[in-house]
Order: sequence, then C-alpha cells, then structure tokens
Amino acid sequence: ERATLLQSAICVVYTPHREHFGIVPLEAMYAGSAVVAIKSGGPKETVLDGITGILVDMMPGESCEKLAGAIGELLVDPIKAIGMGKRGHEYVKEKFGLGPFRQEWKRLVEEEGIVRGQRRKEVSGGGISVIYRIGIFLMVLIAWWYYSASQS
Repeated sequence: ERATLLQSAICVVYTPHREHFGIVPLEAMYAGSAVVAIKSGGPKETVLDGITGILVDMMPGESCEKLAGAIGELLVDPIKAIGMGKRGHEYVKEKFGLGPFRQEWKRLVEEEGIVRGQRRKEVSGGGISVIYRIGIFLMVLIAWWYYSASQS
C-alpha cells in the first residue's frame, strides 16, 4: 500500500526541520514522486532543488505559505511534477543504488587505509567520520532493499 501511494502521488511533502538524513525523500524519489521538503538537514543533500523536487526555505513556527506555494506549483503543473519524479528516480538509482554503494564502500575502505585487524581509532583519530559515512550507506542500502522487497 505504501509503495502504491508513493508511486501515485503528485508529490511527497517532507517537513522535519534539521532531520539528519531522512530516508523518506529518497523512497519517494525512487518511487517516481517529486519531493517538496524543508530546506534543512538531509533533504539539502538528497533533493536536487528544481530538478527532483522543491526545497522550501522555512523555519519552525513560520507561516506555511511558502510550503503551500511549492505544493501548489506542482499541483497546477503535474507535467513538471512527473518530470521531477522521473529525474528523482534516476538520481536515486545513480547516486544511492547498489552499484554506487559498492563503489563508495570500496573507496572508503581504500581511502581510509584500514588494515584488517587494525582499530579504526588508530587510523583516523576516532573513526567517527568513517563510521558515520558507512552507517549512512548502510541505511540507504537497507531502505533500498526494503523498498524493493515491498514492490514484489
């Protein structure tokens, strides 16, 4: 049911402010829906403003006029929304798919030079950046797998 809703929506509206990553915009784009999101946190890195969706510059407590305007823009021009959805689907496959995940994983391991058996702290002074990046990629992979499985 969720996959059907994402695939048939003109757009998906994502409003969390300062969300660290936010998998919902990626799921929506993969399903072929344009995304309208607050220009904050993860969507600034995952939604391509004007290409795969619309990022709205809005602070918590502020009037929702800008958000409503962005949604209205896609409702009155569904061809624009469909185009953004198609570009979003391709973007997610190219940037967050299994192939790019494998390439980036290999690059991270080789770039960080972690020798088998060596502790991450010994290599990068704490390893937080490596662990954080690997965690993000794992989250995307799991979400992609979950979404793909729900399509079957």
